[in-house]
Amino acid sequence: MKIYFTILLFLITVKNHYCQDLKEKKIYEYGTRLSEKGFEKNGKREGRWQFYDINEKLSLEKDYKNGIENGEWISYENGKIVTRGTLLNGKSTGLWTFFYFHSGKIYETGVLIDNKREGFWKRYYESGEIFLAGKYINDKQDGVWKLFYDDGKTKSIWYYKDGRNIGLFQTLDPQGKQIEYGNYNLDGLETGKWRRFIDNYFEEGIFNNGEKTGLWKVTDTKGILVETLFYKVNNETEKKTYYPSGNIKEIYHLTDFKYHGKYKEYYENGILMTKGKYYLNHNIRMWKFYDKSGKLDHKVKHDSKSKAIRAVKRAKRDSMYGYDIDSSTISRKADF
Repeated sequence: MKIYFTILLFLITVKNHYCQDLKEKKIYEYGTRLSEKGFEKNGKREGRWQFYDINEKLSLEKDYKNGIENGEWISYENGKIVTRGTLLNGKSTGLWTFFYFHSGKIYETGVLIDNKREGFWKRYYESGEIFLAGKYINDKQDGVWKLFYDDGKTKSIWYYKDGRNIGLFQTLDPQGKQIEYGNYNLDGLETGKWRRFIDNYFEEGIFNNGEKTGLWKVTDTKGILVETLFYKVNNETEKKTYYPSGNIKEIYHLTDFKYHGKYKEYYENGILMTKGKYYLNHNIRMWKFYDKSGKLDHKVKHDSKSKAIRAVKRAKRDSMYGYDIDSSTISRKADF
């Protein structure tokens, strides 16, 4: 009994000595607003420190040892925890968890070692179902990664090596049918035949070392053809758009994603509606417009090609690109 009493007395003495060495420290901004508070020992931060936002609400707590971040790290948003983790010698180490702002439910969780993600990481729907899962090695995605529907069924699958996509990519619909697919080469670039869902449309064609090549088709979710694009060298593309009936609506060319060259637009019955030319998004020369019977209705005269070239050069010189709004001469049929 005497031994236990001696040990207890020793611990109390050590604690009191330790506490006597600690000095409370408060830091204010603009003289009155509390921004940080905690303890210092021998001029260095020690123990739990708290940090406050401009409204003096708690925004962060973290532990220090001998002036270095060591221990728990917690951030807050409107009084709720949004991030919780641990620090070792100033670096994120151990399990880290991120939470949804409003509900406080887990958003993402995984292990950090020396500020780098390691091992299996998971991201969740707010309902608690897994949204995304995969592995990191030295802060780089590696192996199989999966995206899930909120009912737990697999939606998409990727493969990674050293942080680069490799091999098969695919997406399944809720019934398990493949709706997107493609392959990445060892350099992480798209290669071969691909089918992707972008902005509520499917596009399908061939990649060569990450570059689209040849004919690509764009369809809606019902499989109706919307447009075709034929990719050539030097960032040149021939594009055709279609009516729901399948008849051609427009034919034009793009260079570096800008209208360039001849343009034609048709009525759904195939009769020519409009024809003209572009120079890098500038309407140039004479544009002609036809009625539904194919008779010329009117024409519009735009800048010459040389003037359009000067406008493009001027825009480059000014480090900005835009249309020059110049007056156009409109001639009705009776004028020519």
